[in-house]
Amino acid sequence: MKKILLAALLFATACPAVDARDLKGCFLFGRRNKTTTTTTQWYKAKDGTLRKMLPYWDAMHRAEDADKLETDLQKSQADLAAAQASNAQTTAELTAAKAQAEALQKELEAARAQVAELTKQVSSEKTSVASQKERADKAENAHKTAIGQVATLREEAVRQTETLNGVRTELKTAAEERDALKIKAEELQKALTASETAAKQAREELEALKKTVAENKQAEEAKPTDPPKEGTTEEQPKVEGDKPAEPASGN
Repeated sequence: MKKILLAALLFATACPAVDARDLKGCFLFGRRNKTTTTTTQWYKAKDGTLRKMLPYWDAMHRAEDADKLETDLQKSQADLAAAQASNAQTTAELTAAKAQAEALQKELEAARAQVAELTKQVSSEKTSVASQKERADKAENAHKTAIGQVATLREEAVRQTETLNGVRTELKTAAEERDALKIKAEELQKALTASETAAKQAREELEALKKTVAENKQAEEAKPTDPPKEGTTEEQPKVEGDKPAEPASGN
């Protein structure tokens, strides 16, 4: 910007009151138009060095370029500031993203551990389900077998009931026969008792008769015996009494 002001000041002092459309009155342009060669001019800079003085148009162009460059520089600085702000924001976002990524990584690791634990539990549950299914299949087969056995037992129970009814009928018949035989046995027992009583009485009568015969025989033997006369026969003494009854045979 300083170069532009310096160029404008130089132009104003060299060409006062000159129309911008007619630059012939200006010695700078007049010299450029009159001669084909330019004279190199030098000036002493603030640092004490001699520097080449540029022609007006070169100075103007350079001033314009400098102004444009300054504008571009300001824009670049603004862009740089915006970029730096954006970079700072991006850095902050990156830091936050890194922190979030670390948190997500921890959550991911925890989730992986949880997934591993759940996988282990699922595997255990699958094993348990397989075992339960096997037990259920066995129970179902046992249930089917039990149903078959119950049907068989029911049929057997029907047969047993029929057999029991037959046995009960036979038992009733046997009981009736037993009662009849019992009555008959009682009658036979009465007859046997009567027979035994009669036999006992007969034995007693026989013993009494034997005793009487023995006594008579002893009496006969005790008498003196006379020789029998010729033509006579000795008669045997008769024993009075009934013939003893024979004992009844018991059944």
